[in-house]
Amino acid sequence: MLSRLIVAVFPWLVEIWLWLVLAVASITGYEATVPMMHSAGVLPTYEFPWRIIGALAFPVIAFLVVAVIAGPVFVLLDLRHAVRNIEAKARGEAISWLQERKEPT
Repeated sequence: MLSRLIVAVFPWLVEIWLWLVLAVASITGYEATVPMMHSAGVLPTYEFPWRIIGALAFPVIAFLVVAVIAGPVFVLLDLRHAVRNIEAKARGEAISWLQERKEPT
C-alpha cells in the first residue's frame, strides 16, 4: 500500500522539486551575480541591472541542467503511464480521459 502511494506521489514530488530548483536558482542569481563579477575583476557601475540579469540567467541555466538530469525520469514516467493504458485496453477497461482517434468521414 505504501509503495503504491510513493509511486503515485513521485511525479508530484519531481514537479515540486523542479519548481523549487528554478526559484532557488533565481534567488541565487540575484544574490551571486555581482559578487561573481567582482571576483572576476569586473566592476559594474550599476549593480541592479546585473542582479536582474543574474536572476533571469541562472534559472535558464538551471532549467537546462535539470532538463538533462530529470528528462530521463519523465520519460520513464511517461512509459509507465503508456504501459498502464495498454494494460487497461487489453483488459477492456474504459479510459475516460484517453480519447480514441477516429478517422474523418
